Amino acid sequence: MAPLNIFQRNPRNVRIASWILAGAAFVAWYRYDQKKEREFTDNEVQAWNQDVLRKTNTKSVEERRKEQAH
Repeated sequence: MAPLNIFQRNPRNVRIASWILAGAAFVAWYRYDQKKEREFTDNEVQAWNQDVLRKTNTKSVEERRKEQAH
């Protein structure tokens, strides 16, 4: 119960401890994020691009080239 009494008497220690824990959580997340690979398959990229073009109602480069050729 000694650590609890220290925190009850001095809320500054609680704030310091919470900032240290928040910093440790951020560092852990950052390292995890660095290790995780961000690779997408060609099919996923094509599906994403087509979805964005459809939602923004824009034409792809290929579609614009075809229109200019006619």
